[in-house]
Amino acid sequence: MTIKILVLNGPPGCGKDTLALHIVKEFPQAEHIKFANELKAMTHRLYNSPLLHPNSFEDCKDAPNDIFYGLTPRQAYINVSEIYIKPIHGQRFFGEVLAREIKTKEKEGKSLFVISDGGFIQELIPLTQITYQSDINIVKIYRDGCNYKGDSRNYLNGGELYNIGITNVICIVNNSTLKDYTDKAIRRIKYALQS
Repeated sequence: MTIKILVLNGPPGCGKDTLALHIVKEFPQAEHIKFANELKAMTHRLYNSPLLHPNSFEDCKDAPNDIFYGLTPRQAYINVSEIYIKPIHGQRFFGEVLAREIKTKEKEGKSLFVISDGGFIQELIPLTQITYQSDINIVKIYRDGCNYKGDSRNYLNGGELYNIGITNVICIVNNSTLKDYTDKAIRRIKYALQS
C-alpha cells in the first residue's frame, strides 16, 4: 500500500483543522494527525498537567492559563519546542515521531494521512523517507485577516520544498462560506491524489 500525505499549511484561524475533518469524512482511509500532538503531550508532562486530548486547549490556546504559569497554551508549546526539544533533539524531531506514527497506522489499514499543522521544512524530511515525494501534497491555505504573528510556523517555502523533492503544492483561498471552501478544497485534493 502506498502512503499518501496531505500537509495543510496556513496561519492560525485559516481553516486547517476544519478542512482536515472534512477530508477524513470524505476519505475513509484517511487519518488526521499533527506534528504538535507529541509536543503537547511533552509540554503537559513538563508542567505536570494532564492532557486529556491533544485538542483540549484549542478553544483557549491564546488565553493566559494558570497551568502554564500565565503563558498561553500556544506560548508554552512554542517555548518547549523551540527552547528545549529542537535544540536538543534537532529540527526533524517531530517529523521523525510522526513518521513512526504513520508507519504504525499504515499497518492498521490507513493510507492517507492529513497533517493539519505543517509549517517547518525540516519536519517534512522524515516523511520523504517513508513514502515517495510525489505522494506528499502541500495544501497552502490563505484567508484574509489570518497571519503568522505570534506563531513559530510559517508558509512553507517553494524552493525549500523543491530541494527536498516535494513539488506538489495546492493553494486554496478560504474567503467564502464553509461549504464553498471545503467543497473546493476537496475537489482540488481529489484531483491531486488521482494524479
